[in-house]
Amino acid sequence: MAIMSEQLWRRHANPWSSWTRLLTYPLVYLPCWNRSWKQGVLVGGSFAINPLLFPKPDSTASWMTRGVLGEEGWTRRNTRDFATALNVINSAALAAALLTAWQRKGWPTLYASSTIARRCNSGQKHNQSETGNRNKPAPHSYIDEWGQTIRTNNSRSTHQHNTPR
Repeated sequence: MAIMSEQLWRRHANPWSSWTRLLTYPLVYLPCWNRSWKQGVLVGGSFAINPLLFPKPDSTASWMTRGVLGEEGWTRRNTRDFATALNVINSAALAAALLTAWQRKGWPTLYASSTIARRCNSGQKHNQSETGNRNKPAPHSYIDEWGQTIRTNNSRSTHQHNTPR
């Protein structure tokens, strides 16, 4: 079951959408700290409408755009891998941060929220083998609407230009 349509993913991939969403993450804790459901509705609403506020990006040159498109490929796979384990850990850290914000404990809230931000890399190497033809996608990959090959193997998505250099 797809949570977001492909069109919404494209708008979500706009660097302005990504950066404004990233910079507003600290606002998630305010409704718990202030015990205000009205603030919770405002913060939740801002996150919900964020992808709708920005148009589809013109290219995939921005690493924020490529990151969101990689996230789309990863969610489409629906596998259990190291990235899934990191999401479980981050979800637990978010729950802890929200709980400590509700209890109005500043330093524990700050620590738990910083745990969410400290994602570690799995240390796995990307499969860098080429298929021999740059116009065909590698196994476990697809070509997006910008002509970028998006690989979805080894629990990560990487982008490679589809045009000769």
